[in-house]
Amino acid sequence: SARRLGRIRQRFGVSHAPMRGALNELLSICGAYDCTPTLAVTAVLIERYPDFFRNLAASRADLAVHGYVHTDHALLDESYQYEHLEKALHAFAGLGLRPRGFRHPYLRHNNATWAAAARLGFTHSSNRSITWDVVDGLAAGEGLAAYNKGLALYGATVHRDSESLPGFVDGGILDMPASLPDDEAVIDRLGLSGRYAG
Repeated sequence: SARRLGRIRQRFGVSHAPMRGALNELLSICGAYDCTPTLAVTAVLIERYPDFFRNLAASRADLAVHGYVHTDHALLDESYQYEHLEKALHAFAGLGLRPRGFRHPYLRHNNATWAAAARLGFTHSSNRSITWDVVDGLAAGEGLAAYNKGLALYGATVHRDSESLPGFVDGGILDMPASLPDDEAVIDRLGLSGRYAG
């Protein structure tokens, strides 16, 4: 929505500097705890900014495939998903990278997703989502409606109705559920800030 795009522009501006600063801060925090963040990246960005992503990967960030472009894979059959993922892998290979993990845009997938990914050698993903009831009373109106719309798009299950543990899906791929709300939901959809945003 235009409202969400405005928030993203307000947060990150039109230059790359704020995003680079945010990613450097994330890497610094992860380094202090000796852990490696996984960042799902659309391959078209890898092609546009190869030096940036080459440096990011060299800085202990695990880059995962987020499609070639940001499109809804739940609407694609196996051959189209395979084509998108293969094209994405080709872009990553241009940087000398061979990701084994993937997260589809909007966390959307279908039964063909796992077969296409397994054929290309992916071993893990994060495409199922679980929502936690931590926003009750913190948001209302347009923000809450946008958040609930996002949950519906993602096909999120409520934590009380599903295990929040990694599990194997078709093709032998280990899928680790994404926990919601995430930063995009809290800041961009719910419009929370300050102590409510973190």
